[in-house]
Amino acid sequence: MNLLMRGKIPLDFFHLPIAYMHFFSNGKSMEQEERILVVGIGTMGSQIALQFAMHGFFVRLFNEKKSSLDRSMKEIEGRLEILVKNGYCRETKKTVLRRISLCTDVKEAARNADYLSESVPDDPVLKAQVLEAFHEVCPEKTVFLSNTSHLVPSQFAEGCGRPERLLAFHFGNPVWKERQVDVMAHAGTAPGLVARACTLARKIDLVPLVVLKEHRGYIMNHIQREYLMVAFSLVAEGVATYKDVDRAWMIAHGSTPPFAIMDIMSLDTSYGVAMHTAKNGDARAKVIAKYLKEHFISKGKLGCKSGEGFYTYPDPEYLRDDFVEPGLRPKRNFRDIPYSLPGEKRDSR
Repeated sequence: MNLLMRGKIPLDFFHLPIAYMHFFSNGKSMEQEERILVVGIGTMGSQIALQFAMHGFFVRLFNEKKSSLDRSMKEIEGRLEILVKNGYCRETKKTVLRRISLCTDVKEAARNADYLSESVPDDPVLKAQVLEAFHEVCPEKTVFLSNTSHLVPSQFAEGCGRPERLLAFHFGNPVWKERQVDVMAHAGTAPGLVARACTLARKIDLVPLVVLKEHRGYIMNHIQREYLMVAFSLVAEGVATYKDVDRAWMIAHGSTPPFAIMDIMSLDTSYGVAMHTAKNGDARAKVIAKYLKEHFISKGKLGCKSGEGFYTYPDPEYLRDDFVEPGLRPKRNFRDIPYSLPGEKRDSR
């Protein structure tokens, strides 16, 4: 049974600001004509399938193993139950789930697909192989959307069979909370496809962020990687504890702190990024990778998905009322406190 079904993922993982819930306010979605095929049905693939289904799209999940499909469907059902229960999806669970079908046959999965969204591991050779296999059976109209966190489409475009109909379509995690998708073409992408992909993103209530040229870090990933690296280095170099770094962040910004984000992302992912960066000569990344391997990876502590990382789940300490000010008083809403009084200049020191 997956970690979500065991209650290992904190509710904060599903949280959406009320101001962002405009799609759900009508009570139901308009069913879409376009058909979505999802390949690579791990954590991200399952979230992507659910996001499309909640917004009226009929979705096929493909995997050669029925057991993998069943596991993914259980994860989708668990996430959807929480989203419906907390008012983030106003349609019934039954209505959304009837739009999702499971398929173990490649030809049947590809039939009538308008878009193929793939989330297989970030290996350019593997992505090219998977997409080339589907190129053989997908209709000519099918557009390939690659969800990749650090590859760029030109790395596997020539091997995919239809480079002119390929672009990167990178989702945030979790999809319904981050509400953004990076859209990145490569030199051979057909004109007009980026605009079409942006329209698709808006149909599922996501903000399209167009990456104007190929860039491995995309946009938010690049920003996030930098501040997470700084936070990590403070701990790895013995400057501060991870809890105090998180407290500092929450006091200043009132949002999910760095080490909680890393737990949600999974620490093996953070380790992989650090190793990749270290191989390019980044000394700071080398220290971080060593720290992660010694204290977490070697002990099987991978964050939310294993039940323990920097915090222990399903009741992580950073969500408790007294985390920011231990033993003193309940956490205040620091966002409500003005930077300065009217007419007062803010000290920049």
